[in-house]
Amino acid sequence: MTDRKDVSALHTTTLDFDGIEDASRLIQGSAITAVQLRSGVLRGRIHYASTEDFAFSAGRFWADIRSKGALHPSQVTLGVQFDPLTQITQWGRAALPGDIFVIPPGSEQEGRTVGRTSYATISMDLDILRRHASMDGLLDGRGLWEQRAQFRSPPAVRAAIGRSMTVFARTLATRSGPVAGRDLDAFRHDLIETYLSGIIHDGRLADRPPERLSDRLVREIEAWITEQPAGDVHVADICVTFGVSRRTLQRAFQEALGVGPAHYLILRRLSAARSRLAVSDPRTERVTNVALEHGFWELGRFAVQYRSMFGEKPSETLRRTPDRVWR
Repeated sequence: MTDRKDVSALHTTTLDFDGIEDASRLIQGSAITAVQLRSGVLRGRIHYASTEDFAFSAGRFWADIRSKGALHPSQVTLGVQFDPLTQITQWGRAALPGDIFVIPPGSEQEGRTVGRTSYATISMDLDILRRHASMDGLLDGRGLWEQRAQFRSPPAVRAAIGRSMTVFARTLATRSGPVAGRDLDAFRHDLIETYLSGIIHDGRLADRPPERLSDRLVREIEAWITEQPAGDVHVADICVTFGVSRRTLQRAFQEALGVGPAHYLILRRLSAARSRLAVSDPRTERVTNVALEHGFWELGRFAVQYRSMFGEKPSETLRRTPDRVWR
C-alpha cells in the first residue's frame, strides 16, 4: 500500500539532547514540560523527519524524568520505547519495551522514564492512519484512534519492533539527503506497519490495567500546581486544596514518582529554573533573579542543590553558549 497524498520530501534534522530544558524537543511540535527526578547530566541525540502531514521522531538519552504535556493538537501520535534497560510508566501504568501507545489529537502524554531510553514516535493526520489500518478489520474503527491506549504484543513481536525501530533511527542518522518519491512511500508505509503490528498482535487490543489512585491524585496536583505562580506552592497548600493528609500525600508521590511531595516541589522548581537560565541572555539576566522567581530565597542553598542536580553551577548554565544546533 502506498500513500500518495503528500509527495513532498521527508527532511531530516538532528538535535543533541543536553538537559531537562530540551524535553519539549523529544517529539517535534509537542508542548512537553519535564521535571528531573534524579541528579545527573541528561544527554542524548534526537532525529526528526517530517512532511506536512507526517512526522517521525527517534532518539536515545539517559534520564529520570517526569514528563507531561500535549503532543499534537490535530494529529494522532503513536509511540514506543524499545530499550530493555528502561523503566517507564505511562498514564500511571507500567510499560514494557515494545508496548505501543496511542495518543489522540490534543490528548496529553504523561509518564515517568527511568534509565537509558530509546524511543520512537510518529504523528500523522487521522485519515492517513485510518487508510493503513483499514487493511485489518480489527483496526478499522474511528473510536480506536480517538482514545488513549496502551497495546502489548507477545515478547517476540515486541523484540522485532525494537529491532525495526533501531534500523529506522539509523536510517535517519546516516541519510545524506531528503527522502522523496517511492522511497518516502516505502519508508512511511513500513514505519506505520511496524507500529500497527504491535497493536494487532495484542489479543485484547487495548491493555488497560486499573489506574492507581495515587497516580490520579498526583496528576491532578500537577495540573493545579501549573496554574499557580512559580515557587508559591507548599505541601500544606496541597493538603488543604485537595483535602488529603500529609501521610496520604507522601504515599501517593512515593508510589507514582519515587520521591516525596516536598522533594518533588524542589525538583520541579529546579528544573524550571534551569530551563529559564538555559534560554536567557547573560547580559540582561541574573541568577539571583531567576532563583527568587522560582521560590529559592536562600541563594547559597539553591546553588548547591542546582549543581548537585545538574552537574554545573547556575551561572555556568546562564553563560554557556548553546551547542545544540540543528543540522
